Amino acid sequence: MKQIIILLLIIIASIIGFGLYSDYKRYSAPEVNYKTTIQIDVAYHNQALVLDYYNAIEDVDSYVMLQWSANEIDVRTPEDDDLETQNAVQKYAKKLAKVNYYEAILANSLLLKEKGFSNKQIKLIEEKGIDLETYQKK
Repeated sequence: MKQIIILLLIIIASIIGFGLYSDYKRYSAPEVNYKTTIQIDVAYHNQALVLDYYNAIEDVDSYVMLQWSANEIDVRTPEDDDLETQNAVQKYAKKLAKVNYYEAILANSLLLKEKGFSNKQIKLIEEKGIDLETYQKK
């Protein structure tokens, strides 16, 4: 009888330990930080935008950790559907959209540089709001 109770306690302790470890592993820094597979132009003509991009990434990373540690809300994969969680997820989506916006600009600049355009030409294309074909015709 003692052996069965000890076995059950070991199983329960293992389940609790695994749950705590998976939460820890899930929210340790390398697992939470934003990662992208998109290559960007770090030599973009507007270096303030590059800095804003990196600041936006740090903002997303810190927001995810803050919501988890302070409010126990997982904004990436929420478990609850209460108002506080919905607001946190919406704010996370806005922060992530900002990062994606900067990525799109910087990735497009890198693409244009690979086609032989300079920073000055890219700036002109962006300011005029013209597409690549129209610029090449002119």
